[in-house]
Amino acid sequence: MDTRVREAVRSGGLVVVTGAPLSGKTRTAWAALSANLPGATRVFAPPPGTDLRGLAALARGRGEESCVLWLDDLEGHLGEHGLTPTVLAELARLRVPVLATMDDEAYDARRFGTPAHAGVLGGAAPVELQRVWSAVELGYLDAFDEDPRLRAAAVWSGGQTAPEYLAVGPELMEEWRRARRPNAHPRGHLLVRAAIDLARCGVSWAGTPVDVLREAQAMYPEEAAAAGGESFEDALAWAVGIRHGVTGLLVPGERHDTWAAFGSLPSDVDARADSPPVPLDMWRLAFDKAPDKGSRWTVRWNAHESLVPQADSDPEIPVVLAGINAAIGDIETAEFWYRKAADAGHTEAAATAGQLLASRDATAEALPYLEQAAEAGIVRSQYHLGVLLAARAQSWLTLAAENGHSAAAQALPPLRKVTATPPDTVRE
Repeated sequence: MDTRVREAVRSGGLVVVTGAPLSGKTRTAWAALSANLPGATRVFAPPPGTDLRGLAALARGRGEESCVLWLDDLEGHLGEHGLTPTVLAELARLRVPVLATMDDEAYDARRFGTPAHAGVLGGAAPVELQRVWSAVELGYLDAFDEDPRLRAAAVWSGGQTAPEYLAVGPELMEEWRRARRPNAHPRGHLLVRAAIDLARCGVSWAGTPVDVLREAQAMYPEEAAAAGGESFEDALAWAVGIRHGVTGLLVPGERHDTWAAFGSLPSDVDARADSPPVPLDMWRLAFDKAPDKGSRWTVRWNAHESLVPQADSDPEIPVVLAGINAAIGDIETAEFWYRKAADAGHTEAAATAGQLLASRDATAEALPYLEQAAEAGIVRSQYHLGVLLAARAQSWLTLAAENGHSAAAQALPPLRKVTATPPDTVRE
């Protein structure tokens, strides 16, 4: 492709890229143009049906300025007023390259059809693109780090070919964004958003059960309320419907009746500055519904990557991080986040932080958190605080009684009844 474009830049002439739908014709041609023409090149990209007979005169009037004629879907530019052998020859004399794309069927119908069309196409052997890339091409793709979408195509194309992934992804993204309108598919938009956010959390690409998608709607109360006119069944049917003969917005998972967002949608959402963050409750749901231990650790990792930089802005964020770490068994990290939330004024976090500290006999550190929660009216903290203070009182009264204080000795028996059962330090 590069060789053909460089030759056309030197000498003029036509370069035609052919292939099946979604084989990457336009993107490949544009990449070759960008790589082989100077940045100041003037690109003429007329709509189909434009009269091209005056184009050579226009290019001639621009003197030494570099020009190129770009004809996507060349079949729409053929005809007596379009790209004819005469117009092509005039452009070649001016060394104006012509880059064009055509579907295979359209090319064959015109190349071997009318003599006029054959005259345009007969002088340029097409660059043929395959819809399925070779192992060598995929190997290059896997090692390509400069373009995030290309790297993602290597990882997430799944059941689609890499060109399908790259071509269909932007179309799906735009359709999904516009579906949020009340007269479109607001609940369908919501279901796809839930699947996207579950993927952003790190839930397995094996798919999410339908009942989890139904439950996930509650994570978006405003959107769910606005989507009342569309049923869940209609929304799901719209979301899984096949687009472009290739895929739906939701694609089948590995297990029966499970669905996942099309591979490029989560990365495309992440790439947009105006995309809303994953709701905090969704991180909890994603962790709870993760199908296996590996997926839960992935959710934990992604939660830290996404939420830690924002942890100072909202005390609920440390609570979410604490809960995930506690559930996975990392009590030390959970305690850190509960204490951080408590220090920011979160009373439920203070209650749990106090219990965790008390469970490892860090009484002096536990008391301020339990007092914070108890004063806010959390009953379990009032109980734990009372028991801990009673235990401290018993310790001092015992010391006083041993040193001969009679009143201390009299107070000890009823106090020992209070402290006979250790406080429940299991998080509630």
